Amino acid sequence: MTIFFMDGFGQFVGLGTDTPAHLQDAGYLASGSLTVVAGPESGTHAIQIPVLGTFGRAFTVAGPRLVLGFAYRASERGTIASISGVGNLLWPAEITLLGGSSTAVPIPNLWAYYEIVIDKGAATVEIWHNNRQEIVAPLPAPAVDMTTFSLGFGGPAAPATALISGLYASTVRHGPMAIETDMPAADVDVHWVPTAGSVHYPMVNTRPVSDGTFVQSAQSGAQDLFKFPPRAVLDPIVAVGLVARACKTDLDLRQLGLVVGSQGHQQEVVGGDLNLSYRYQYSVFEQAPSGSAWTQEDLDFEPGGIVVRP
Repeated sequence: MTIFFMDGFGQFVGLGTDTPAHLQDAGYLASGSLTVVAGPESGTHAIQIPVLGTFGRAFTVAGPRLVLGFAYRASERGTIASISGVGNLLWPAEITLLGGSSTAVPIPNLWAYYEIVIDKGAATVEIWHNNRQEIVAPLPAPAVDMTTFSLGFGGPAAPATALISGLYASTVRHGPMAIETDMPAADVDVHWVPTAGSVHYPMVNTRPVSDGTFVQSAQSGAQDLFKFPPRAVLDPIVAVGLVARACKTDLDLRQLGLVVGSQGHQQEVVGGDLNLSYRYQYSVFEQAPSGSAWTQEDLDFEPGGIVVRP
């Protein structure tokens, strides 16, 4: 697997003042009046960071290479992002990092896609802007031995309003990425228990999310699989991700598996132990259940869902 994290932020739509708390439950550092707004392309969403708001996430990689990609738009120039152990990506006119400067001069209030390539083997850091390499700078010596890097946005030196969309982390560079978010639209193979009625998908497709509407199960191996709305996308489809918000109500060492495909023909990612309070779990599938690259047909046909583990 090359890409190991991706987020289009659509699951946080409609949360209002609760947005920062939900982002924290999803593993982000988040403060201030963060909101979710429309992203750069149809069907995408963005985190809007106001004055003095902060937003970020830590990423751990075992190998020598880490790539962090995101779409960015801001109302004015300032600090775009900070990378722990590396430095600040600045935007005084051109882009600058560690003494290197870009040829590109980003324009305020226009979207651009940035990719930060940390190569510990080569001891370099690269900055790509809209799929063009703009900066190659020496990686600070302490960063060569680091395995966890934090990517942060906002703060006193940041623009008055900044928007982040299409965030991904990988071991290879994929180029500009649009990440769309869909919610379950139909039941396919359901064995959990809904809080109301007999149809499951309305329990898990509400936005904003509701603590009182969910499906539940304590039976090991029980699955709830859902169909998602058809959506026309442009090739290549780099990956498909599943996100679930889950908790447990007992002290058992219970986990949640996130799956794509029908039973007996699936790929699965099992998250960490569930908590007594709600947390978001993420998974990324670079290949369809067939083992091949995702196609439009796969997106239209293959279900996705959850399974009780162990």
